[in-house]
Amino acid sequence: MCFGLLGGVFFYLVRRELAQEHLSRTVAQFLFFPLLYPYCFLAYTDVLSVALVLAAFWATLRDRHLWAALVLIAAIAVRQNDVVWAGFLAMYALWPILRETGWRPWLATSEVFRIVWPYCVATLLFLAYWAWNGSIVFANALANIHPDASLHWGNPFFFLFVAGIFLPLQLWGGLRRFALTAYANSWWLLFPLGIFAIYAAGFAVTCFGNLIAADHFLHNAVLVAVTRNHWAWWGFGLVATIAACGLAHTQFSAPQGWLLFPFATFYLAASWLIEGRYTLIPFALWFALRRQENDTAERITLGVWVVLAQFFALSILASRFML
Repeated sequence: MCFGLLGGVFFYLVRRELAQEHLSRTVAQFLFFPLLYPYCFLAYTDVLSVALVLAAFWATLRDRHLWAALVLIAAIAVRQNDVVWAGFLAMYALWPILRETGWRPWLATSEVFRIVWPYCVATLLFLAYWAWNGSIVFANALANIHPDASLHWGNPFFFLFVAGIFLPLQLWGGLRRFALTAYANSWWLLFPLGIFAIYAAGFAVTCFGNLIAADHFLHNAVLVAVTRNHWAWWGFGLVATIAACGLAHTQFSAPQGWLLFPFATFYLAASWLIEGRYTLIPFALWFALRRQENDTAERITLGVWVVLAQFFALSILASRFML
């Protein structure tokens, strides 16, 4: 519970730096996000990881890059894949300088170095740990389900599917903007075709951890259905593709907000085991960076999430199922 509240505090601080409008509602949506809320009451490190990454992002926004790197090192100690966010934070901070110099960073060498070196040190420390431990995962016994240096499409598409399920009203706004963009430039029509082609060619549920206990783990039930049922495979892919089109036209509070997408994709793809918890940091950062849609959509979303979050939490605590 403390980690969840800590995450809420740092989410508030991040959001206050980025956008002032509807601050309390945005924080409430973060806290009651149905995938996050139940884990606040469970002995998982994922909520702490979310809080630490948000704290590092806040330090970055405040131009405290050494502090950001130190907090990020703590996040990496909790979940090793969090090293990916060192690149995101560095690029987010560098973006205004790159634009001002016309994409010639050598014109502002001292400022670029001041920003980048703490994140480079954090990354080098991670690489040193990797070389010493012999595996990215601290517990070598888990290395068989968390292979090093391999990328998989499972979690990126599961993220899109979850977005399609929990964010339909927000995606509707993005889809309208996508339609207008595609009307003006027909090349955008290739985007959903490309996303579905990647899904058809690359999505696979091959980790044994996703093929067991489907009667208890909801995400495994979905994944097993996708692997065994033709219609479930099509439905999952279509929801993910539609969500990708909506997310691609997110209105961000800062011009470099789109940088979240490539880093989140890499972060998610680095895990073979498909888990809803792995999507929490990408969702938290997206909530913080986006501009809200119309008031009606956001209020309905919050109301539904409050009810759904309570249902999930109570059901999990009663051992009826697990997300």
